[in-house]
Amino acid sequence: MNYLIIGGSSSGKSNFAEDFLSKKTNSEKKIYIATMEKNIDENLKKIKKHQLSRRNKGFFTIEQSQLVDKAFINYIESDKVDTDYLTENKTIEDKLRIEHKTENKTIEDKLQIEHKTENKTIEDKLRIEHKTENRTINDKSRKYNVLLESISNLLSNEMFDLKMGWLDFDYKIIDDDIVVKLSNHIVEEVLCIAKQCENCVIVSDNIFESGNIYDELTQKYIEILGNINVQLAEIVDSVFEVTEGMVLQIK
Repeated sequence: MNYLIIGGSSSGKSNFAEDFLSKKTNSEKKIYIATMEKNIDENLKKIKKHQLSRRNKGFFTIEQSQLVDKAFINYIESDKVDTDYLTENKTIEDKLRIEHKTENKTIEDKLQIEHKTENKTIEDKLRIEHKTENRTINDKSRKYNVLLESISNLLSNEMFDLKMGWLDFDYKIIDDDIVVKLSNHIVEEVLCIAKQCENCVIVSDNIFESGNIYDELTQKYIEILGNINVQLAEIVDSVFEVTEGMVLQIK
């Protein structure tokens, strides 16, 4: 299941997102992808606040300001290596315990298992086969629970970093179609993560109601963020808006 949580600055959306995901799962695979850059004092204060907020909630944090999909895939690959290592290095004591338990299984137990297997109904067999055949490609990997915080920071980090190629050295937009292309790029990053998840909670900002007049580049950023939010709202299962700690489900 995928969820979008939006709200203004200091609205309480981050705390709600953390608690929301914690209630959705007790899994050990609970990942917090933090996108805020540690480049100014204000950001450092916010990062510290968020770290304290989620301290005892069981999150493993991935700090990645750009290209979050690649960072998450790298985490998955390292997680698979760790899991394989633990499996292959099962202690001799564990193996012997399992073998001992198997060898000492009573004849009565074996007969009961054989009898139960032989008498499995055709209906049961068909149900299992049907379930297996209709398993989606991503079912085996959908074991992670992720909180992505936040889309607005991710967009800012990618849009305004000249190395990403969206702006020239004078901070002028290179591609006239930046709204569509950059919006789609960010959405694709998010979807790459979401398809690997049992639950994916995406946090974004509502900065569209201030009534302020901004420079052309900032206006373009706001337009792109709005486009991303709309696309994500159409894709996810539920959308929540948080305002001063009050939560409204709008989808």
